[in-house]
Amino acid sequence: MIDIEEPVFVVDLTDAEMRQCEAELALLAEGGRPPARTLPDEPPTPIRWLALVIEGRDVPLLLPLEPTRDVVFLDALARIIRIAVASGERLPTVAIEHGGDLERSLSFGRELPGWAYEGIDPAIAAGLPRPLRVVLGPRISSRSRPRRFS
Repeated sequence: MIDIEEPVFVVDLTDAEMRQCEAELALLAEGGRPPARTLPDEPPTPIRWLALVIEGRDVPLLLPLEPTRDVVFLDALARIIRIAVASGERLPTVAIEHGGDLERSLSFGRELPGWAYEGIDPAIAAGLPRPLRVVLGPRISSRSRPRRFS
């Protein structure tokens, strides 16, 4: 286990939080507006870790971030992750297809963390619940898939 002595940004992916996320997505699909969010204050020191709180795990999954104090970016990343888990889509796809201007620019500009594009370590991904494994697992490109020739 990694001992982190600095602040982390927490993304709650517990069942209760994901039910709320799914309700917001349904509201959006019907043309509604999601409830207003209150952003946290800018942290005194840069955030270097994202902690995913996952149902059934005793400790959060820690993912590295480029050091940032940008709470707008962190909030956008949290929304992208929650929607990706709810929809079963990869993070860049969610940012582009379901995000606003900010989320799309983060994805197109490759400003999301590297693990959002390439996935996390396969050994770590294997121990995650299926929805997270799909979202955070290693990216499989068409070049790496076995080909069948007849």
